[in-house]
Amino acid sequence: MRWLFITGVSLDISGAILVLLAILRARPSDLAHESMTVLGYSGARMRARAEERRYAFSGAVLLGAGFVLQLAGYAWEFSSWWLLGYAGGLAIGSFILVPVAAKGISNRFFAAAEQAAQQMLEDDRARVEAQQRKAQQGED
Repeated sequence: MRWLFITGVSLDISGAILVLLAILRARPSDLAHESMTVLGYSGARMRARAEERRYAFSGAVLLGAGFVLQLAGYAWEFSSWWLLGYAGGLAIGSFILVPVAAKGISNRFFAAAEQAAQQMLEDDRARVEAQQRKAQQGED
């Protein structure tokens, strides 16, 4: 039964780190590109993303600290310090293996998103061309 508590907390630690990395991996150039609009860039969007990163980092630090303290409390309560080694190995292993397994999901998602974006561009082009033809017919 003890190992269930330790396993749960170890996976929580790995999950918190992975969520944090997903947000913090974005480079400033990615943020600038994401904030671009037809008229320039959205300063409000850039500020919102910067604030999001600060909150994500702060939240992940709190989650990580809470999980580590909880893990230490379990080890203390159960007088099984070997469980800390098990927890560390499990956390590191899941931190490494889960992203590898998730790449397939990510690639399928990216392909679907790219296809949707291409369809939207084609629809926009067709709409603009139709408006241009309509405007030309009105001039004739």
